[in-house]
Amino acid sequence: MAHVSRLGVAQGLSGRLVKTVLIKASFQYCEANEIDWAIVAARTPLDRQYAALMFVDVFPNSGFTPLPHMNNVPHRVMGFEIASGKSRWAQAQHPLLDFFCHTYHPDIDVLDEPDQPAQLHFDSGRARAAQIQ
Repeated sequence: MAHVSRLGVAQGLSGRLVKTVLIKASFQYCEANEIDWAIVAARTPLDRQYAALMFVDVFPNSGFTPLPHMNNVPHRVMGFEIASGKSRWAQAQHPLLDFFCHTYHPDIDVLDEPDQPAQLHFDSGRARAAQIQ
């Protein structure tokens, strides 16, 4: 399981693009490391962005949950099953399918070495993975 947090970026068009690229890099990292689920906790209205990406409620009947490590601000805890992501986006004809799955971005480099978990780094606007020593 991966817990994605603190994807705070500047507002506006460039901020949305950066956030979308960070989510793409996180998805690729999870795929490369055979991580089953990505988990996010989002306040309103940010939760709707993750719902649009097809994240689902981890606790469907609980609504928003106050999180102690976030000053008890209510958050919606959501998850995304990584292995079925591409097929679910394709079936839904999701508008970001091509961007996430069929567009090469040289600034996103997630290495997958056998028996070595990758660690995602963001340096000078470049996302890359490095082996944990």
